[in-house]
Amino acid sequence: MSNTATPLDDLFAARTLADVHTDLKDVMGDLKVKNLSLWEEARDLFKENQAAKTDVEAAEDLLQQIHNLGQPAKANLTLAAQDLPAVGPHPVPVEVESPLPVQQSAPVETPQDLLNTPASGLLPDEPVVEDEATPDSPSDTPEEDLQQAEAAAEPEAEDALEEGELPGEDEPDEAPDTEATLAPTPVLPVATIEWPEGTLGEGLFSQLAATLAAGESLSLVLARSKGKPQLLVTMQPVPIAGELNATAVPLQINGTPASLDDQLIPQMTAFRAARAVARETTDYLAQVKAAAEQAKKAAEDARKKASKPASSATAAAKKPASDGSLKLEVAPADAMIVLTDSAGKTHPVKHNKDVSLPVGEYTVIVEADGYTRQEDKITIRSNAQTKKGVVLLKASAERLL
Repeated sequence: MSNTATPLDDLFAARTLADVHTDLKDVMGDLKVKNLSLWEEARDLFKENQAAKTDVEAAEDLLQQIHNLGQPAKANLTLAAQDLPAVGPHPVPVEVESPLPVQQSAPVETPQDLLNTPASGLLPDEPVVEDEATPDSPSDTPEEDLQQAEAAAEPEAEDALEEGELPGEDEPDEAPDTEATLAPTPVLPVATIEWPEGTLGEGLFSQLAATLAAGESLSLVLARSKGKPQLLVTMQPVPIAGELNATAVPLQINGTPASLDDQLIPQMTAFRAARAVARETTDYLAQVKAAAEQAKKAAEDARKKASKPASSATAAAKKPASDGSLKLEVAPADAMIVLTDSAGKTHPVKHNKDVSLPVGEYTVIVEADGYTRQEDKITIRSNAQTKKGVVLLKASAERLL
């Protein structure tokens, strides 16, 4: 029987050399403060395992050896790939020599440590270091003397690694203010899938059901191989709303029906954990997107509110009063006409011709040789035509002389 399951290396991010080096520094810092004898043994392990400086697997082995000295393993929130077999988008065949005994597992609860951890908190916490330095601790190097002098302000355990110091190590910066950094970012939600009590058992369908929330689905496909008494089982989750295609990876197992009876349910443990991580990531991204859209809308509303009164006032100021018109008839027709507004400005006007004028008060003077000069007041109103007739009287001979 063969198993085409792909390890979870393709599903979860693989640990880098820098990640393992960070864990090594944290563990060595804890050992030096809490158990100096174990720290000295760990230092000797560093000298014996020089390959850990450049090789990830060697560094992981060294970390495990130090843990075996008595140091508790730190919580690794990146889910080491060797612990959780599953499948990726491109299955890789894995041969299984013999079927394992039938073993049905109860529904697995998603690790709460992973679900309750913010997205930016995937790095290990800083080691807890006591403020008081051990008075009788031996000092092997000048760096250790300096470290003891500065222990109350900023302990740096990596200075004590001596020849086992990892390459590219620099003094760590001060820990950032976690509350200030994470305050604007929504907290990673805990995605839960609820089924009524007593509806889930320990079999295959209960394991599948435990990965589905209300309205969600997955495809279960069985295909018999040609020329071999084997089945290829494929479990393909349908991406939930907003899920990235990269996280909707299938689980595939190849083997005889009897061996699948033994292997399929244990494989579901890793599959359920993978779907839980995908669900939390999707919910988290949805919250971030909603918060960004809400902030954008609030800023847009504030901008519109601030600009609306000014726009209205500007429009009112720009709107001019409508002009009126004047039609003046004089006798004699060749008389001279002078029209001035209240500011003393002269406006051209002709006999029996309609002329457009701004709203306001005007003075019209009409005079001609041999006639009496006449002066009148005229009011021009908006959107209205004003008609005015002026007839000059002949001047007497006495006045002419």
